[in-house]
Formats: sequence, structure tokens, C-alpha cells
Amino acid sequence: MLDTLTEFFDHGGNIRTADSLHVHRATRYQRLKRVEQITGCSLDNGDDRLMLHLDLKLRAITAVHHDQLGS
Repeated sequence: MLDTLTEFFDHGGNIRTADSLHVHRATRYQRLKRVEQITGCSLDNGDDRLMLHLDLKLRAITAVHHDQLGS
């Protein structure tokens, strides 16, 4: 689901997300709905989208930093 959410944000919420993930559009919507259920956030709410997007970016930064420390 993190991949779906990342692609969703990377494509500005555009339907092309489904193409890049090689899943049907309905599958993408189901995954995004599940993200909303798990997080309690609404992808229709700008503040919630921002919070989720920042969380994903911070995870990526942390992973890169962690990998650099481990090397």
C-alpha cells in the first residue's frame, strides 16, 4: 500500500498511478481506501494528504540515511 500511496502522490493523484503500478484502476482505489481506513486520514483533505506525503518522504530520507550509516 505504501507503493500505491507513493505513486499516487508522485503523479499528483492522477489516474496514471494505476498504469505505473500495473494494477487496474479499481484496485488502486481499493488500496487508497484501505490507506484511509488504516490511517484515519482522508485523501480528500489537503492537510491529511500533506501529512501522509511528508510521512512518506521522511521514511525515504530516513531509509537513505540508515543505509549510509550501515555502509
